[in-house]
Amino acid sequence: MNQFLLALCGLPASGKTTFARALHLRLSAKTGVDIVSTDDLRDSEYYRDFRPELEHHVRGESLAQVADLIRQGRSVIFDDTNYYSSMRHELLDIARAARIGYGLIHISTPVDVALMWNQRRAGPVPDSVVRKISEKFDTPGRRYSWDAPLLELDLSKMSVSRAVDLTLEHLHTLEHPIVSPPSSPLSPTHTARAEVQSDIADEAALYDVVTRRVVASYLSDHPEKRDRDIHSRIRREVLRTALSTGLSIEETERLLRRMLEESA
Repeated sequence: MNQFLLALCGLPASGKTTFARALHLRLSAKTGVDIVSTDDLRDSEYYRDFRPELEHHVRGESLAQVADLIRQGRSVIFDDTNYYSSMRHELLDIARAARIGYGLIHISTPVDVALMWNQRRAGPVPDSVVRKISEKFDTPGRRYSWDAPLLELDLSKMSVSRAVDLTLEHLHTLEHPIVSPPSSPLSPTHTARAEVQSDIADEAALYDVVTRRVVASYLSDHPEKRDRDIHSRIRREVLRTALSTGLSIEETERLLRRMLEESA
């Protein structure tokens, strides 16, 4: 099997880690594959004083691990919530740069089940964190074609063994680098249209990442304002304006910072 990056996404306590370990066990005899889990960088103290800006450090460390393993020729199962489409796009970019296969598995266990399973864990995540991620979760494939999952697996409705079997049946689709051109014969018009649509999706994801980082930075400087929903509404409004009017990244950042300050 050729080298690949398989990203998992789903709520905390939805069964991602159990699934990742079971899949790794089935794959390890056939190919060089490793699991990178962001939970390895978190502990109970981390959640006791949970702040969104802490996730940037965890994210950076885990993505560096993924990139390093891929450079070594290893395949990677990336175990994280990956609840924003921008997070998933970061992984797509790593696979593109390395010219390896890429796929997304959505562990779609419902939030009520995840909350129940969370209480059975040795080190449960605060329920408030599970609920917050559920409220902000970008459903894969809903907005961008590149974000469509390889599989959607509800582990409250199927066994982990069955989920692994289904995944192994689909893994052959990851054998081809995602930078390969479409295999089906398309007319020049259709090809150009597909390229434009891909560019638009990539640009939207980039602006999504940038605006989220601006808000996270602002709330880091103003912790007393973290519980106000208005910041998310302002970010979405600025994002729509930027994409519809063609604002540059720098102009978008300036506009968002100004509107955040004015909302005080």
